[in-house]
Amino acid sequence: MLYYIVIAVTVAAAALIAYLFVVRHRGGPEVNPVIVEGLNPTDKEILKALIEMGGEAYQADLQRKLSIPKATLWRAIKRLENAGYIQVIKEGRVNKIKLIKRAKLD
Repeated sequence: MLYYIVIAVTVAAAALIAYLFVVRHRGGPEVNPVIVEGLNPTDKEILKALIEMGGEAYQADLQRKLSIPKATLWRAIKRLENAGYIQVIKEGRVNKIKLIKRAKLD
């Protein structure tokens, strides 16, 4: 009888460890700490520009409007996309940026 209890406890412990491993290592984008604490100035500028441009704009138009380097803009776009504020829509060789969630932009 004791033998069966030991086996049952061992199997239950193994199942719990496997479950915790799967839950902890589930895929998905990692949340950027800047977004968790609040939007940085570049992120706010992009969101304000998108609001002014009717909620969507091509990446090149955003870059011209904001006068920021292409790489800086792309990193901010990816942060905002991962945080759920915008959506990047690929149209051929260009990206259209669409606002999907408004932020409080004090």
